[in-house]
Amino acid sequence: MKRIKNMGFLLLLTLFTINSGAQKKIDLFIWAGQSNAQGWQGDAARYPVDDENLDASIKLNWTFFDNESSEGEWVKMQPQKGRFPDGHFGPEVSFARELKKAGYSPAIFKYCLGGTGLARDWKAPGEGGIYDSMVAELLKGISTLKAQGYKVDVRGFIWIQGESDGDSDLHAEAYRENLNQLINNLRDDVLKKPDLKIILGVDEQHRFMQERPVVVEAQKRLADEDQNIIYTSMYGLPKADGTHLTPEGLVEHGCRIFNAFQLLVAKPDSEFNHAGKLKVMTYNIWNGFDWGKDETRRAKLQHWVNTQQPDVFALEELCKYTPEKLQEDAKSWGHNYSVLLKESGYSVGLTSRYPIEVKEKIIEGMHHGALHCTTNGIDFLVVHLHPGSINRRREEMKILLGTLEQINAENTKYIVLGDFNAHSPFDADLYEPDGDLLVRLRKSEDGKGMDGNLDNGDLDYSVISGFLSLPLYDVTRKFTNGIAERGSFPAMALAPINNERHEQLWARLERIDYILVSSELETKCINAKVCNGEDNWYLSDHYPVIADFDLHDSNHKK
Repeated sequence: MKRIKNMGFLLLLTLFTINSGAQKKIDLFIWAGQSNAQGWQGDAARYPVDDENLDASIKLNWTFFDNESSEGEWVKMQPQKGRFPDGHFGPEVSFARELKKAGYSPAIFKYCLGGTGLARDWKAPGEGGIYDSMVAELLKGISTLKAQGYKVDVRGFIWIQGESDGDSDLHAEAYRENLNQLINNLRDDVLKKPDLKIILGVDEQHRFMQERPVVVEAQKRLADEDQNIIYTSMYGLPKADGTHLTPEGLVEHGCRIFNAFQLLVAKPDSEFNHAGKLKVMTYNIWNGFDWGKDETRRAKLQHWVNTQQPDVFALEELCKYTPEKLQEDAKSWGHNYSVLLKESGYSVGLTSRYPIEVKEKIIEGMHHGALHCTTNGIDFLVVHLHPGSINRRREEMKILLGTLEQINAENTKYIVLGDFNAHSPFDADLYEPDGDLLVRLRKSEDGKGMDGNLDNGDLDYSVISGFLSLPLYDVTRKFTNGIAERGSFPAMALAPINNERHEQLWARLERIDYILVSSELETKCINAKVCNGEDNWYLSDHYPVIADFDLHDSNHKK
């Protein structure tokens, strides 16, 4: 009996050890760079509220180089001494909290100093710069965690730096080689982890970056050449001054960096269809972000799309776009494949997690054109119909219906999506006969007849009716009620352009953007919506439309 009791005790001890080992796993992230990595304007008086009490379970080892530090100790996530009476914080706070919510056990090793250049201050490995000091403290920190019983997995290196290297042509030209050397040393010699995930970032709008964009391009090139490196944009983040992010900007930056990490660790494209789920989105991006001049809005839209994680994404009004520029956007939301219809005028495009086969670029007889592609076994027809003429839209509809008949003969799974500039008969009862929309249109369209947008003073429903009669199915209608849920135009971004109040824009809301699907896909649509909430008010003059499909389940008819 004594032996049995001892065996039971050993079994319990073994189980306790196993459980303890599971609890001791730690996901270590190295956080380094200059002022925006540190959080120079991150006044802890505005430290983000920790409603879920996550900070207590997040480890932090921090150094404000040549100033304050946690003295090599691992403490809980918190503001750090050295800048404001209550301390300061950087993007690491929201980044680590998002990691925690995603199931990681995060520890942040933070080593920063504002105003420091890679060539001048961090220096090459072995030259006695800040980098060497960081490596020494990093190894000590890892040893401390291991001594405490943690199994340490170094998951990533976040490097937010580069502005100071734009202070001269010499430093800027050497930046790519210097950064590549630092990354290789950290991966190969220090951590023995050649596939370490790397997240890069720099303030593209900083004066030095505008003068010497070669630094920004260096980070982007490194990301293009290495599947384990990703570049993150800081466009559109709120600033306290010409250089430094506000506390709110720092929080948003941390979330962007988390999203970038999620893209790095996502499964390869070939593994994405593991559950048969498919998310499809269409978005008119308003003159290609002012013909390429509004990089802030472009970065904000990239970030929002990244949060949605669509599998296939159709875009309209890709003005001033090249295939390379569309591919850059696609990568920002995790797509390796993209196709652009044309490089002139108002183009459309498609990006996807899956390989894309171009079937036809439809230009003749079309005002803007249409793009027919196949991806993930589904035919997609991306459209942008004439914005100002019922007659022209009807002609375009006939061309596209001919294409759809050919598609239907070969494949029962197809989707037509984009900006139709036309109204659905399913929405007819939602538009007041003398409401703001029709009153405005009657004034602007007076005398145009069918070469305008009204048919005898009323909205025209023939174009969408033509597509529905194929038949195609309007999935948004199934899951929404009222124009407040369905309206896709105009967005609030038009308020200052048109000198209108938000209430005026909302009063003339209309639906002209659609996702129309074949009979087989209609039964597999599990949700659809127009994203016309505040997140998208200022990203474009249109709102995006999203539809979710369960390709393994055909019993979802509503």
